Amino acid sequence: MRKKRIALSSQLAIIVAIVVAAFIVADLGSRIVVCYRLQQEKARLQREVEAEKARQGELEELKLYILSERFVERWAREDAGMVKHGETAIVPVFIPQRTLGFSPGALISQW
Repeated sequence: MRKKRIALSSQLAIIVAIVVAAFIVADLGSRIVVCYRLQQEKARLQREVEAEKARQGELEELKLYILSERFVERWAREDAGMVKHGETAIVPVFIPQRTLGFSPGALISQW
């Protein structure tokens, strides 16, 4: 009977060890999956950081340009219609073809 009890105890110990090992393997597998996902997220975020650094550099260059005299002069001349002292502003006026009563093509064909 003693041998039977020892054999039963060792079988029970083996079953418990197998169950515990199964839980450990399952937990390890889930941790590996989580680790893989975190690595992927880290790589994505690093790419995003690099893209934002590049964008920041472009914005810094734009800021320097906007604060420059060259930009202010271009804006004043092109957008605000300003001129320097002694210059004369010329503003082209668009006249639709219908109001002229003739088309340039007609003149060329008559010539």
